[in-house]
Parts: sequence; structure tokens; C-alpha cells
Amino acid sequence: YSNASVLINPTYADNFPTVNIESLACGTPVITYRTGGSPEAINSQTGVVVEQGNIEALAKAIVILMEHPLSSADCVCDLKNALIKTSVLKNTLSYMKRYYN
Repeated sequence: YSNASVLINPTYADNFPTVNIESLACGTPVITYRTGGSPEAINSQTGVVVEQGNIEALAKAIVILMEHPLSSADCVCDLKNALIKTSVLKNTLSYMKRYYN
């Protein structure tokens, strides 16, 4: 993920995709569909969420992020904030702190 400019995850069915979390943890912004739990960790500082199946919006989001890259540090920071707010993932954050700090 770290070598990518952006992760594109046009998923049609996902509860809370770890691929989005892994990408943000590496500082790589995410473009994803508004599907299941995909939007929960994405905001204007970490990527773009587009309506499911809207290929034109997906392409536009790619162009926007390539022309105006998001901060890697913001992706990581906002991911941590999203994990704290999501009670299901509090244990994940604890694990990350224990093993990666």
C-alpha cells in the first residue's frame, strides 16, 4: 500500500473491509463505493466515497486525488480516530498500540 498513490476499492459487498484500514494505516488514501461498512473509516482527509456502481464518479475521484493528493499523516491519524469511535474495533486499536508502537 505504501507505494501506491491511492487504493481503489469498488466493492459491492463488504461489512468493514480490512483492505481500506490497511491502506489508511500505511498512509494511502482510499476511494470506495458507499457499500456496507466501507464509508465508516473514510472522510475528506482519508479518501472519497462514491455511490455504488457510479463509474464516472469513481473515475472523477481518481483524477481529483491524483491532482490533489491527500496527506499520508492525515490518513493514519484519521484512521486511528475512526477506530476509536468504532466500538467493535477498540480491541484492534489496542492490538495495534501493543505491537506497532
